Amino acid sequence: MSMNNVLEQLELLLRELDDEGGFNSVMKRQYDNMQTAYETVAPLWRGDSMEREFTARYADVGQAMENYIRSTGPTYVEFLRESIDTIRRYLDR
Repeated sequence: MSMNNVLEQLELLLRELDDEGGFNSVMKRQYDNMQTAYETVAPLWRGDSMEREFTARYADVGQAMENYIRSTGPTYVEFLRESIDTIRRYLDR
């Protein structure tokens, strides 16, 4: 694979992740929807077995989503941008 192809693939990946409607914005929207739904039902099931079951099943997923949205996703996008800039300089673009 040539450096031109690598550059094209990195640019495509960056768009897929970072554009409006891309993975990162969809992930954030889904996380926000999950939080809103939880806040809506939380007062109704406080201390109930459904709350315990939900928390046991989905707490790790929610934490992983939050970590991706706040840290991993933005860090990776920045890494891709820096990599793209470096390759462009190398190719003199």
